[in-house]
Amino acid sequence: MKEKILLTRQFCELIDKGSQILAALCRLSEQEKAAIEQIDAAALQSCVGEKQKQLELLAENTLQRNEALVGLGFSADDKGLEQLQASLPPAIANQVDSRWQQLRRSLEQAAELNQRNEQIVQRSQHNLGHLISILQGHSGRSTIYNDAGYKGNYSAQNRLGKA
Repeated sequence: MKEKILLTRQFCELIDKGSQILAALCRLSEQEKAAIEQIDAAALQSCVGEKQKQLELLAENTLQRNEALVGLGFSADDKGLEQLQASLPPAIANQVDSRWQQLRRSLEQAAELNQRNEQIVQRSQHNLGHLISILQGHSGRSTIYNDAGYKGNYSAQNRLGKA
């Protein structure tokens, strides 16, 4: 039983480390958002590089947590975690659960922030594409009806470059 408690403590330390990595990812996502909004390519590149490092650490941490669960004799999934908690004294089981819930909350927050940044980038790309289209004279507003009642395309006359 002592060995199981020791291995469980190590598992808890891995959970805590995972939460720390996710917290760092959240901070980097906030910095990434600021870099996107300020159109700071160097800062954005730095954030993306740091996020990649943190994601690699998270993948390694996840593998270690899975190995720890298997080492304790449980499957590396939610069912295995539930079985581990059921096999522990209540005070220790509560600690494992509390840490695990924190890890889940951190993961959800990191995913939400990443999705938010993805949406900002997509919206920026769309807006940039629209601006380029206008500069090239491909605006939908440049299409008017001709004498026959059909749509005519006068976009070539609407280029800012011809002005």
